[in-house]
Amino acid sequence: MSKPNDIQIIANACPTCGEAFMGKFCYACGEKQINEKDLSLKKFAEQTVDIFTHFDGKFFQSVKYLLLYPGKLTAEFLAGRRVKLMKPLQLYIIINIIYFFLLKQVDLFLYYLKYMVAGPDPVAILARRLVAKGAAHKGISTAAYIEAFDNTLPDTAKAFIILLIPLLAIGLWMLNFTKQKKIVPHIVFATHFFSFMLLFFMIYAAIVILPISKTDVFKAHHSMFVSLVIIPVIWYMYASFKRVYKQSIFITALKTLGFVCWFVLVIAVYRTGIAYVHYLLI
Repeated sequence: MSKPNDIQIIANACPTCGEAFMGKFCYACGEKQINEKDLSLKKFAEQTVDIFTHFDGKFFQSVKYLLLYPGKLTAEFLAGRRVKLMKPLQLYIIINIIYFFLLKQVDLFLYYLKYMVAGPDPVAILARRLVAKGAAHKGISTAAYIEAFDNTLPDTAKAFIILLIPLLAIGLWMLNFTKQKKIVPHIVFATHFFSFMLLFFMIYAAIVILPISKTDVFKAHHSMFVSLVIIPVIWYMYASFKRVYKQSIFITALKTLGFVCWFVLVIAVYRTGIAYVHYLLI
């Protein structure tokens, strides 16, 4: 007989749902049948090592597909081949954390206030009015207000950047409704595509933007340097469409163009919206 304080191991019934075990795993909920070996230090160490080795393998395999094979992660996921790859949202979260940790002040999805107030357009005029109002409220100069605003803007963006995924998915759904009526496959596509963008922007920023970010050339041609990254992204977009939706070159090119227009609209709304939300918060 076991002692009262011993851990009781249920051999024949699942401890989670109560169903009878048929093999090592519960057929109803997937719970594993445990035994004395599962409570040993050796088994615990093996499971710990297994978690990290499987994580590394899945992460690097997923990143390899993401960078080198446009659309393959989405195609594999939709085909049901998922065991060796990370889940879409899991991969996005990891890349997103790395992105904001490494590139806190170089966010290509944001339009900083110092650039926004410089133009002659209606948005710039409104931005200057709001800056003057905000600076007066805080009792500081407009220059100090703009600097403080831009320094903290990326922190606000962290909380809302995930909204870009469903917004992009809506565009994919509208463009490919006849191919796939359900929204989830388009969300998966958007998640993988956006994960690629974050990863590619990290590489681009490290090679191109960061080395010249404090120079007069970058300050004078900020929009141009940001826009250069769009060319390879459009190619990646086209290749992903071709692999996932499997349509002709002409139809794929038209849909890519349509998605580019949708993407530009979404980014414009996102930039303006984040700037205004940040204005209300600071």
